[in-house]
Amino acid sequence: MTKMQAAAYIFSQAICANIEMQGMRAANEERKRLGAVQMYGESDFRNLIEKYSIHHNGAIGMFNNTED
Repeated sequence: MTKMQAAAYIFSQAICANIEMQGMRAANEERKRLGAVQMYGESDFRNLIEKYSIHHNGAIGMFNNTED
């Protein structure tokens, strides 16, 4: 994988995390509107960073395993 491909992959993972996060936010808003307890808490949102490996070490690891 080239550095450009690694950057594109990390970007696509961030987009996937954002899409999932928006769905989680929408579910929480709907439950709030209905007077119910939120489905997702802060830890659920933070877990997306690990799930999609978009934390610092994940990104650096992608670039360390690239061709020039």
